[in-house]
Amino acid sequence: MKQFLFRLLFALPPYFFGTLIQTVPFPSQTDRLENLFWGSVYGLGWFEIGFFVNLRSSGPAIFGFCIWPIAVSIFLYWIAGKLWDSDNVKLVRICVILLLLSFCIDVPLTWASKPPLAYLPLWYNAFFNIY
Repeated sequence: MKQFLFRLLFALPPYFFGTLIQTVPFPSQTDRLENLFWGSVYGLGWFEIGFFVNLRSSGPAIFGFCIWPIAVSIFLYWIAGKLWDSDNVKLVRICVILLLLSFCIDVPLTWASKPPLAYLPLWYNAFFNIY
């Protein structure tokens, strides 16, 4: 049970910070936030598929909106299992600290939509520009 919770806590927060944080209004701020690291990781799905097909069809939408985020989350779940089974406590601590630090790379959404941050393959920017 502890391993399952560790894996979920390693896989689900990046999904939230990469794809859903833009939808959450914060009471103390007038602007919503964008996580640059996880937004870029999840945005790579839109970026990759854009080289092969027209982004305005339904196939890329399914890949960029559903398949890629699920694949990244499954990969993180798998990595968390490897970390849980690892005997190297120092490696586990470093990975957890890096994961927690990656959640702190947030900027207001208006900043993320202007250069130079607009050139990053952010998930929300791709989704907003296409649809």
